[in-house]
Amino acid sequence: MKFLVIALTLLLWPKTGFGTDSDGAPNTPKPTDSRGFILPLITAVDGSSTALRYRNLHKPDGTISKDQFQYRLDLRVTLTFLKDGSLKLKARAMTGQGYDGSWNETGLRPENAQLNSDFNLRNFYLEYTPSKAWTFQAGALNNSPSNINAGGVLALDGDGWIDGARASYTDPQLWADAISVVVGQIDEYGNTSFFDRNFDGGANFIQIDIHGSLNRYTSLVAEMTQFDGVEYIRAIIELTTRDVVKFIDKVVVEEMLATGSKTHQGFALTVKKAFKSWQFTTEYSYKSDQISGMSPSKLPLEDLYRAGHQITIGADKKMGKDGSLGTMFVRYGKTLNGTDLFNSQGARFDFGYKIGLSRKKKKP
Repeated sequence: MKFLVIALTLLLWPKTGFGTDSDGAPNTPKPTDSRGFILPLITAVDGSSTALRYRNLHKPDGTISKDQFQYRLDLRVTLTFLKDGSLKLKARAMTGQGYDGSWNETGLRPENAQLNSDFNLRNFYLEYTPSKAWTFQAGALNNSPSNINAGGVLALDGDGWIDGARASYTDPQLWADAISVVVGQIDEYGNTSFFDRNFDGGANFIQIDIHGSLNRYTSLVAEMTQFDGVEYIRAIIELTTRDVVKFIDKVVVEEMLATGSKTHQGFALTVKKAFKSWQFTTEYSYKSDQISGMSPSKLPLEDLYRAGHQITIGADKKMGKDGSLGTMFVRYGKTLNGTDLFNSQGARFDFGYKIGLSRKKKKP
C-alpha cells in the first residue's frame, strides 16, 4: 500500500518545480497540462498544533507512577494537485512512541527522566473527491471518516492509523445523510512510522459508519466493525439540549457490544456545557477488559478511558479571540474499580496548554 501511494504521488508531481524563471524572477504556480494539474501547493495545515502538559498518574494503592512534563507536536499538511481541489495528498506527523500515544517526555522531572524526541509520519494518503457526494482515500488513513463525527469514548484511538482504503458518501437530502466504509489493516502498534510498516498479512479490519438526523435535536451514528474475526456494533446518540435545558448543551450516549462473550461491551455518557470561553465536559465510561487494548484480539480504542468504570472531568479555556492565543486544558480521570493491567493507573491529572499551528486565512 505505501509503495502505491508514493508511486502515485511521484506520477502526479509535475516536472516543473518551485524556484526562479530564467531572468531570476520568482516563478508562480501555473497549470502544467490540459488535465488541470498544478504545482502541488501546501493548501492547508488545519488541525496542526503543539502542546505542553503536566501529567500526574496514581496507582490504586496511592503510589505515583508518573510525575512528568510532556510535549506534543501534531503536524498536518495537505498538498493539492488539481485546480478544482479534487485530488490531494494528506500527511500527518506526530510525536509519541505507540499507536495510542502522541506525547513525548520533556525530561524536566523527575530526576531520572530523559528527553524523548520521537517524531514520525503516521498518516500518509491520497484523497480523491470527484463530486460533492463521494470521497475516496487510500494509504495510511486517519481513524475517523471525514464526513461523519464518529469520535467518542469507544472510538478508535485518534492517534492511530488504518492502512487501507475508504469510500465515503454524503447526501444531506437523505435521512441517512452520510456513510463511510473502510477496509484495511491495523497492527504493528509500536511502529509509528509509515515507511517502516510492512503492510503484509492482508486486511484484518472492516468498519462501516452511518450517520442520520432524527430531528434538529437528535442525531444517530451506527457503526459496525470486524477486527481479527470479532464483530463489534456501536451506537452513538447525540442530543442537543441547550434549547430545552439551559445548564446542559449536549448529551452523548454510546453503547458497544461484541461477539465472543457477554463481557465484550462498553458504555459511555457524556455531558457538555459551554460558558463564555470555557467548555466543560463530564463523562462516565465503562469498558470491559475484553473490548479494548493493544493486542491483536482487542480494538485499540481511546486510551484516555481505561477498562472498568471511570469518571472523567475536563475543562477547556480559549485564550484570546476565538482561541487565537491557544487553549488551556485541565483533565481529571478516576478509575472506580478493577485490578487488571489496564486499571493499574487509578487516577490521572493533566494540566496543559495547546497552540494551533493552522495557517490563518487572509481577509479579502
